[in-house]
Amino acid sequence: ERHCEYVPSRISNTGDVIDAVNVYEQLELSPMEKVIAIGLNTANEIICYYDVAMGASNCCDLDIKNVVAPLLISGASKLILVHNHPSGHCQSSRQDFDVSTKVKAACDILRIQFLDHLVIAKDGFCRCI
Repeated sequence: ERHCEYVPSRISNTGDVIDAVNVYEQLELSPMEKVIAIGLNTANEIICYYDVAMGASNCCDLDIKNVVAPLLISGASKLILVHNHPSGHCQSSRQDFDVSTKVKAACDILRIQFLDHLVIAKDGFCRCI
């Protein structure tokens, strides 16, 4: 788990999320698919930032427990999920939307607000929620 000390104090838009990710890594340049979770408090301040999964060049196996456990430990009340597409193309796949559906269901049970799921690639970003 990494704490974000040099990022915007509040996440208010997608640009803030991308800026926060770029503080730690250039996710869009990674040759492997990687999933990052960002936990926020009720004021939309980042309280946890952590790697959820790392995969191959075209897929990543995600365990929902790895997404929600750090949120519970940190006391986060909101979640933003971010992952990259090493192909460089920012087009959400059916699997991306399926992951969003499963994560949202888990968050709903735990009363954690699932705000967004972003895909970052060399050609930009897109949402899959």
